[in-house]
Amino acid sequence: MTDICLDKSCESVISCSDDGNAAIYHFQRREKRKVDMITFPQPLTSIVSVFPDDSSSDSGEVFLVGSALGGVFSKSQSLLQTSLISTLFDGTGFPVLTMAWRSGLLAWADVECVRVKSTKTGEAICMLERPENGFGKNALCHLFWETDNSLLLGWEDQFRVIKVEEGHVEVDREGDEVFVEKKGEIVVEWEADCIICGLSPFDNETIAILGFLTFHFLLICLLIYVYIDMFQPLRMNQWW
Repeated sequence: MTDICLDKSCESVISCSDDGNAAIYHFQRREKRKVDMITFPQPLTSIVSVFPDDSSSDSGEVFLVGSALGGVFSKSQSLLQTSLISTLFDGTGFPVLTMAWRSGLLAWADVECVRVKSTKTGEAICMLERPENGFGKNALCHLFWETDNSLLLGWEDQFRVIKVEEGHVEVDREGDEVFVEKKGEIVVEWEADCIICGLSPFDNETIAILGFLTFHFLLICLLIYVYIDMFQPLRMNQWW
């Protein structure tokens, strides 16, 4: 098993594995066989599920899976007995490591970049490459949708907020109306004093970050402590 999630209705648990199978366990069913198995064309590494309000009204509850080859696939629970699997992204060869889905917007990351795409229209919105701060590929990306169009992103020691702007019509210099497609824009960006290992909104103005302190940061803290402990009393004795 490589990933597991609980759907928003709290009626099913969905898991995926590196043999390409996804298993759905239904809490409310009374039948003897309570587990539905779906086989995907690639080994699976990540999975997310969404309530029907976030998907089309006739498709029922939908879940997405990311594969070890970078592919992203969707499957409706109302079509479990069919072989119909939709491909949202073919993949680039790098495994999907994390996914976040809300209101028709899907964000996922591999070891190279983060992509944001509309699951309703199939429109590619933006792509951000991983930071190059020397932490290596062991520093994983973390994604969280704060609102329907605001994505929190933590990768290595970089924190960003990506705002997805809706498509709209603008008037160019010649007075012609031009349709501007939906796009993603970085509205907040700063560097943390740690490797970001998790993030979540804390309140309306605060973000909670789970971080791993690096050796260099701990060394700086130690030097500051030694300086205060050794030299500060000496200076005060001289002053007195």
